[in-house]
Amino acid sequence: MINVPTKNMEKYVPSTNQIPDPKWKQFEKLGEKIIKELSPKAEVKWNDFILGHDTETERQIDISIRAKIEDHDVLEIIQLKNWTKKANINTVGEFVSVVKDVRATSGILICKGGFTVQAKKYAKNKGIKLLNLHDAESKDWNQEIKIPVLWIEYTLVFPPITWKILSKYDQTVNFGKRSKF
Repeated sequence: MINVPTKNMEKYVPSTNQIPDPKWKQFEKLGEKIIKELSPKAEVKWNDFILGHDTETERQIDISIRAKIEDHDVLEIIQLKNWTKKANINTVGEFVSVVKDVRATSGILICKGGFTVQAKKYAKNKGIKLLNLHDAESKDWNQEIKIPVLWIEYTLVFPPITWKILSKYDQTVNFGKRSKF
């Protein structure tokens, strides 16, 4: 029998803080954080389980959003894919079946790698919103996302300036017409 002291037990029990969450979980938690900030009055739940009407089985939902809009209860479900590859039509089809099964008002599919052309067409026809999500706090976010930048060039125009220079000749000097930068 090993005698383990009860004082300072943290030396013997591994801390959950020492093991980082897997990347997929971090991605889902980032999505939850953003949704909570965008929908402060809604009930936002990560890793929810909702009973399917057709399957009579609890379906795992990455993020569920419940709200009341006027007199209607709204359920929106979100599935996140931390994939570098594009999600295809099969991924969208699987998600469509979950949306129908849990009787969600709407569904959002988020994939870091984007979506194939066929997946986009199918999602549009089925009323599924497709989004990309990139973590700006990530050390390599600038490699993950390309933002188009619009450069607007401004020309500052100053009116002509007349200076009175006191010299032995007491002349007035005009510095140019209009100055541009």
